[in-house]
Amino acid sequence: MKLCLHKLSVSLLFASCLSWSQTLLADDKSILVSGKAVEKAPVDTLNWQIRLNAEDRDADDCKAKIDRQAQSVIQALQTLYDEQHEYRRSTFSNYVSKGKNYCRQSLSLKTQQLALYDATSKILSGIGDINVNVASSSSKIAETEKLALVNALKVAQAKAAALAGHLNVKLGGVLEVSENINNYGYAHTRSVKQFAMAEDNAMEQLTLDPVTIRAELVYRVAIADQ
Repeated sequence: MKLCLHKLSVSLLFASCLSWSQTLLADDKSILVSGKAVEKAPVDTLNWQIRLNAEDRDADDCKAKIDRQAQSVIQALQTLYDEQHEYRRSTFSNYVSKGKNYCRQSLSLKTQQLALYDATSKILSGIGDINVNVASSSSKIAETEKLALVNALKVAQAKAAALAGHLNVKLGGVLEVSENINNYGYAHTRSVKQFAMAEDNAMEQLTLDPVTIRAELVYRVAIADQ
């Protein structure tokens, strides 16, 4: 407690300042507390990123190689995934060095079929001239953030009520609530080529730890007139 009401004795002031992590403000008669909560969102989504690479002295031929690569990858993945899965292609890029064209483009696939990870990595590792990364994430981030904020608010409200009871005052209206959200472990990216070398199930090597959501907020409530 940084600042206490003038009517409190010196001994109570000292004890309260040691016992509470809250602040009691005398000038505007309010209680300021913090609330924290941690929730976890399960990983349920894989984001595949396939980078296509080609080179040729002719720019059109280089672009044609990229198109054939993309079609080859899509056809291979369609043996695993149904038509509802969408394949997105990034902007095509090309640069020239020493008279040769170097072409790049990325193909992405988002899926919630985690069980197909092993089969997908094996198919992609067998296709030449591509680089593949896969990142795990969660589709429940937003609702988990809301849950964390609600629980952090409950913690802050309990702190304010306990401090008010300790000081024998009544709480009035809420004056301020400010929040902060942090996500930890949102994406775990690994190269598929690393998994292709594994002897056992490659799924075991993909980090599927849940996403940790940390919510913190500041809660300020008025002290009612006695």
